[in-house]
Amino acid sequence: MYKVIKVVLDQYIANSYIRASALGILLLISLAIIVFLFSRIIQKITRGTRFKVEKVKKFTTPLIIIAFLAIIRISINELSKSATESTLITPYMIEIIDIALYSVGIIVVGYFVFVILDILILGWWRKIATKTKSKIDDNLISIIHGIFQISLIVLAIFFMLDSWGIEIGPVLAGLGIAGIAIGLALQPTLSNILAGIFLVLDKTIREDDIIYLDDKTEGRVEKIGLRSTKLRTSNDEIIIVPNSKIAESRVENISLPEPKTRVVIPFSVAYGSDIEKVKRIVIKELITIKNAYKDPKPFVRFMKMGESSLNFEAYFYINMGSLSNRDNSIDEANTKIYNSLSDAGIRIPFPQMDVHVKK
Repeated sequence: MYKVIKVVLDQYIANSYIRASALGILLLISLAIIVFLFSRIIQKITRGTRFKVEKVKKFTTPLIIIAFLAIIRISINELSKSATESTLITPYMIEIIDIALYSVGIIVVGYFVFVILDILILGWWRKIATKTKSKIDDNLISIIHGIFQISLIVLAIFFMLDSWGIEIGPVLAGLGIAGIAIGLALQPTLSNILAGIFLVLDKTIREDDIIYLDDKTEGRVEKIGLRSTKLRTSNDEIIIVPNSKIAESRVENISLPEPKTRVVIPFSVAYGSDIEKVKRIVIKELITIKNAYKDPKPFVRFMKMGESSLNFEAYFYINMGSLSNRDNSIDEANTKIYNSLSDAGIRIPFPQMDVHVKK
C-alpha cells in the first residue's frame, strides 16, 4: 500500500513539502482504518470469552504509537530528499527529529516489552498464584514486577544514549568507578531489596500474618514490597518497616504454625479468700470467652502473696485472626473475672498500707 501511494504522489505532486504531508495524511488514514477493522475483529473473537478487551488495548496501543512514529519518519524521509542548508527544513533538523523519534520509539518499545512480560509471564504466574492458598507467589510477583520495571528503564536509557551518539563503553566504565560510591550510598536500599526477597523465599512472614518485632512493634502484614513491609496496627494505623530491619530483628510470628496465641490476665483477691474457689470461678468464666480455645483448656495460677493481696494469673488461648481479637478477648476476660468474683462475694483489694504508731 505504501509503494502504491508513493508512486501516485511522486507522479502528481512535485512539491516535496506537500508530497510529504499528503503521504503522512494518507498513511494515517490507512492506519486508522486498519485499527478500526482490527478492533472490530477482536471484539467478535473475544465475545463470550474470558479474554478481556483491556488486554488487547494494552497490546495494540504501543503498536499504534510505533506505527504513527514510523509514518512521521517516512514523511521526514520524503523531505530529506530535497532538504538543503537553504531550505526551510535543513538536513541537521531532519537528523535531530530522526533521533528524537528513535528515542520515543525506544520508550514505546520498552513499554510494549513490559506489557508482554506483564500479561504473558506475570499473568500466567498470577493465575497459578490464585489457585494456591499461599501468599508467597503474590509477594514474589510484586517484587519481580518492580525488578522488571527497573531493568527495562535502565536498558531504555542505554539505548537512548547510544542513539544520541553517546558511547556506552566510557559511560559503563564511569559507572563502574562511580558504582562503588553509588553502591555505598544505596547500600541500605539494596539490603532492603535483598531482605525482601529472602523474607518471601524463606517464608518467614506472609501477608495477613500477625507479627511482633523485638522493638515492641506489632501488626498485621499488609504487603511485602520491594523495599519495605507495611504493617497494620490494632489502632488501624499503617507502619512502614524496612525489610532489612525485619530480617535483622527477632520476629515472633503469631500466625505460624497456626493463628493461636496465649493471653495472660493478672488479677488479685483479698487475703482470706478461698484460693480453689477463686480458680474454679475464673476458669468457668474463661471457658465462655468468645474467641477462647477449649483445647488447651484455660487455667489459673496462684503466683504470689503480695503486700496487700493474693496475686493470680489467668491463662487462655485465642484465635489470633486479627489484633482486635486479642484486645476484645482481654476486655471480655477482665469484665467476666471482675463481675464473677464480685457476685461470689470475693473481695478485690486495692493497694493499702497499715501504719502502726508506737506509743
